[in-house]
Amino acid sequence: MAETGQWRNYPNRTIVTPEGDDVADETADAIRVLPRAADGSAITEWRGFTLHPFAGGLLTPDGVQYTAPFNTTTADTNYTVATYNVSSSEPGTIKELQFGLTAMINSVSNVETGIKYHWQGRNSTAVSWVDLNTELVNIPGASSLAHTVSGYFAPTTNCYAIPFQLQLISEANISNEGHVRIKNSSYFTVIYEPS
Repeated sequence: MAETGQWRNYPNRTIVTPEGDDVADETADAIRVLPRAADGSAITEWRGFTLHPFAGGLLTPDGVQYTAPFNTTTADTNYTVATYNVSSSEPGTIKELQFGLTAMINSVSNVETGIKYHWQGRNSTAVSWVDLNTELVNIPGASSLAHTVSGYFAPTTNCYAIPFQLQLISEANISNEGHVRIKNSSYFTVIYEPS
């Protein structure tokens, strides 16, 4: 477990140990303060961040943006619509994952098409992907359908550490008909303990 702390400024002060020994002289600009419990043991600091990794580009009047459309080609074949590599300035063990992921689905020629999709995650060093939700099936016709999966995901084998990867998988039951985009409101939050 790594000890972490924050830099604090203590101008014109003498910092001493409990025994009274100087640890910094009066000219010191800053020292690093490590959090400690009353018994002197290190306190674990968890860190976290939230990302909206998909879409972007030019701003829009309503604030809604999508990734470039991904079109499936061969029927009944899984395709990776998008993959995102999640990293931090330091590796760590994931304590909590929260997702809010929206996919916009429609058929290319506006015919009824069965389109399946699901999100997956994995540690960057893992071989196997972990399903983040059960596979969803939509049969869009002329209109596009936006579907969001959201909630907290418990870290599990192959999906518990930073860095990790996130991907959207899709397939259609008719060749060249699946049309999938990811909305810019899609996000994830990661709480982790630095290694």
